[in-house]
Amino acid sequence: MRFLIMFRHAKSDWHADYGDDDRLRPLSRRGRRAAQTMGRFLDSVGQLPDRAIVSPATRARQTLELAMRAGSWDCPVQESHALYGEVEDVFNAVRQQAADARVLLIVGTSRPGRAPLRRSQVAWHSACPPRRCCASSSMQTNGQP
Repeated sequence: MRFLIMFRHAKSDWHADYGDDDRLRPLSRRGRRAAQTMGRFLDSVGQLPDRAIVSPATRARQTLELAMRAGSWDCPVQESHALYGEVEDVFNAVRQQAADARVLLIVGTSRPGRAPLRRSQVAWHSACPPRRCCASSSMQTNGQP
């Protein structure tokens, strides 16, 4: 059985100076603490990713880096612009990376196009603090990546 874990980036800092490029918006202090909590949570439940895909957004990259450091785990990371795109782009990125990963983590943003992904056969992991920050789903691929 394979698992897909989805992290929404932690709380961002709307008051930071990131110019006109939303992708440069960093995490807030609260977001940094939440990202660390997310990393420790994955370690505590034994769901450490074999591979991660992260959005190019600063807040998503910071979320992943802080989670890995706080949880004392590491894995190969692929940055993908697809995670800043539409649902089909996200699924394609997952298919490309999932072939050799038992646990795949994606860290993305909360763009409007992502709403269908959050509703599609994904059960929110109710034990994951902070609330609504991550989801987990098992994947059966029938031999297909």
